[in-house]
Amino acid sequence: MTLSLTTINGVYSTFTLGPGGSHSIGVVTPEHSYILTVNQQKITDPNHSWNGYVPSPGFTVQVTGYVTIQNDYLGNPFYYLEVVTLT
Repeated sequence: MTLSLTTINGVYSTFTLGPGGSHSIGVVTPEHSYILTVNQQKITDPNHSWNGYVPSPGFTVQVTGYVTIQNDYLGNPFYYLEVVTLT
């Protein structure tokens, strides 16, 4: 499978995932919610620095990266975005 570089604009957000309540950082758009990853690891620190830029939850950001789609246990899709740049 070949992944293409994608750029999205959305709201920088924190997510609580699953019944265990693990936390991740993501970006919400009108179409989808994206869980942000670096080196295929979920970002969990809301103060993660993106080359010196630390957005706060609620800020509008632009993210460029590679999107992959997985399904949860009910078959609903969710989206990962492997970050290349975030501004």
